[in-house]
Amino acid sequence: MKTIEEQRPDIVLIPGDFVDDWSKKVDMLRACEALGKMNVKYGVWYSYGNHDEGFMNSRDFTAAELEQALHDNGIHILSDEYELVDNSFYVVGRKDSSLGERKGTYTDTTKTKKSQRSLKFPDHVMDLLKSYKSEQDAFRALIGSKWTDTDRLFVQENGLPMYHTTPYIWFKRFCESHDFKFCDIHSLRHFYASSLINEGVDPAAVSSALGHSVIGTTTSIYCHTFQQAQARAGDAIANVLDFKKKKPDAS
Repeated sequence: MKTIEEQRPDIVLIPGDFVDDWSKKVDMLRACEALGKMNVKYGVWYSYGNHDEGFMNSRDFTAAELEQALHDNGIHILSDEYELVDNSFYVVGRKDSSLGERKGTYTDTTKTKKSQRSLKFPDHVMDLLKSYKSEQDAFRALIGSKWTDTDRLFVQENGLPMYHTTPYIWFKRFCESHDFKFCDIHSLRHFYASSLINEGVDPAAVSSALGHSVIGTTTSIYCHTFQQAQARAGDAIANVLDFKKKKPDAS
């Protein structure tokens, strides 16, 4: 706290996750008291993070006790609210999306009927999904009533739908940590389509797998890839019909 005060900030913002599942009440109370004693022109402001709520029933204090301690020490709490400060600027605080439904994340219908499709996955992919589901079920049992069932496999740690930017952020960090070239996550869809085409899958099947309403969309987007695959197919049939070419010895 002294280090922060030495910077002489006009305002201090606590953007959630002030405490965690393993935090102790005595430490929480001490931290709130220290925040309240800070000499800051426009005060200390706080908004809820998902860990502040607590998921694993391992803490010796409740979210309500945390809120009361913040209030008692003069900490301003904003939960999907904003406030005009000194008639010169606004402070906005949004609670974490995992703490309840809020505008910004919703479920919609697919763009076309063909977007609703069934795909066959290889056994090793299914094994990974089953393993992930088993781990998820175990965690779901651990947190009990704090789990919200949304009939989805890839969700937040309490079962609610993940935020729409989560896959992008995770994929970017994964590429950086493994020294891979990062491309937009949508590039995985193009990689999938190109792989099917290069393996000789016919345009109708590729179009169906991608959920395109008409085959023309697929052949137009992946025109160059199809041309390359067709060129290889021409070379293959040419080799078959080249009777002058020496055949390998059957023995």
